[in-house]
Amino acid sequence: MATLLFIGIIFKLIRFNYKIMNNVLQEFIEKTSLNNGEKEYFNFHQYRYRLISKILFFLLERGEQTGRELLDVGSAYLHISSLASMMGYRVKTLDLKEFTETPWLKRRALEYGIDSRQCDLSKEKIPWPDNFFDVIVFSETLEHFNFNAVPVIQEIYRVLKSGGNLVLTTPNLFRLGNKIRFLFNRHIYISLQEPPGGHWREYSALELEMLMKLTGFKNFKVSYFNYDIPTDSYLSRMVKKFMTFVSPSLAGNLLVEVRK
Repeated sequence: MATLLFIGIIFKLIRFNYKIMNNVLQEFIEKTSLNNGEKEYFNFHQYRYRLISKILFFLLERGEQTGRELLDVGSAYLHISSLASMMGYRVKTLDLKEFTETPWLKRRALEYGIDSRQCDLSKEKIPWPDNFFDVIVFSETLEHFNFNAVPVIQEIYRVLKSGGNLVLTTPNLFRLGNKIRFLFNRHIYISLQEPPGGHWREYSALELEMLMKLTGFKNFKVSYFNYDIPTDSYLSRMVKKFMTFVSPSLAGNLLVEVRK
C-alpha cells in the first residue's frame, strides 16, 4: 500500500512538472512574435524543444545546477535559449554571423537576457574560460559541420564544469527513412546543387559513443527518440512508431546525456 502511495505521489509530481514545462513553452509562443520563415521551423521542432526543456527543468529540480550557467551551441533562432532563460538559466549562445547579426534575433536576445556571440567553430575556440558552464546544449548542430567535430567536443569538454551536463541531439544515421533511401539508391545528404546549410555528416549511436570517449567524456548515455513531425500523416506516424518499437535503432534521432 505504501509503495502504491509513493508511486502515486511521484506520478503526480511528474505530471505537475510536465505541466509547468508546457506552460513555459506556451508562454514563449504567446509572448514571442515568430517570423514567417521561423514558424515552420518552430512547429517542426516543437517535440525536440519539449524534450530538451524537460531535461533542463529536471536538472534544476534535482538541484544539480546551482550556478545555472548555460551555453547553447548552434542557437539559431534562440528558441531553446529563450526557454532556458525563462526557466532561470543564465544563457550564453554561439552561432554564425547570419544569426548573431540578424536585427530581430538581436532584439530577441536582448528581450530574454541572452549573451549571444558570433563564433565559427571550424576555426575558433569557444570564447569562455575552462570549467565555466553548468549545462551545455548542443542540439541539431553536429550534423551541419563540414569539418572534424572532435576539436569542438574537446572545447565543450574544456568549458564544462566538473559535474556539469551536456545535452546533445542529432539525427540518427541509421533511421528508417535513410535505410529506405539507400534501398532505392537515393543519397541521404544534401544535393551538390543545394546551397550550404544541410546535413554534411550524420552519426550512428556507436559513433557518438566513440566521439564522447575520444574527447574525454566517460559518464554518458545514448538513447533513441522520434520527433512527432507535424507534416507526417497519421499512417506515417503509426508506421514509424511501430517500426521503432520493434527496432529502436530505426528511430529518427539520437539523444546523448552526459555528466562530466
